[in-house]
Amino acid sequence: MTDTFTVRGAVEAPTDYANPPKRVVAILDEVVPLPTATHATVVSVDGYRASIPLDTLRSGGTFSIEAHGLRLRVEEGATSCWNVKNVAVIDVTVGKAEDDIPARPAH
Repeated sequence: MTDTFTVRGAVEAPTDYANPPKRVVAILDEVVPLPTATHATVVSVDGYRASIPLDTLRSGGTFSIEAHGLRLRVEEGATSCWNVKNVAVIDVTVGKAEDDIPARPAH
């Protein structure tokens, strides 16, 4: 189980976090995404990837520590596939990055 992760990519201040704040907006305020950044690709320890719009993460992204590790929940997300278990990396990107979410997710 891990509750540490890294935020990197199109940000002014890449940062490693241990026991992060509950709301993702607090993290984004600290790392300061570049003006051209639009998405964050959240990567789990096992390699699962979800590319999520930054605006959605700012408004509804939260973290919780669960038995398997750190979990991201996106309450206002277009799909529950954006809820990532055991987060290892958040890679802020310019544009949507390739991820593991199907074009038309069932949920």
